[in-house]
Amino acid sequence: MAEDRLEVTHLMGKKLDKPIIMKWKSETKKNKMEQVAAMFGKKLGEHFCVSCCNTRFLLKFTSDGLWVFDDTWGHWNGEDGMLEALLTGEAVIVDE
Repeated sequence: MAEDRLEVTHLMGKKLDKPIIMKWKSETKKNKMEQVAAMFGKKLGEHFCVSCCNTRFLLKFTSDGLWVFDDTWGHWNGEDGMLEALLTGEAVIVDE
């Protein structure tokens, strides 16, 4: 962890006789998508089917989020709404 330092020399517009030194340790931001995928029994990059609103979708988790395959355009799109649907039970993972 890196240690950060802030030196306060003025407070409420007035110069302090002695600066206040504040130190804290900052944690490196860690991507949680691998743990999110594991929560659903999946691995990053693994394709799986989801049923939502009587429609099936092909999805995959990546370090960038949840992606859905667009049959019309033939490419992957980022999909935040489907993650919410999976978390709330509106969408379910199905076996082919």
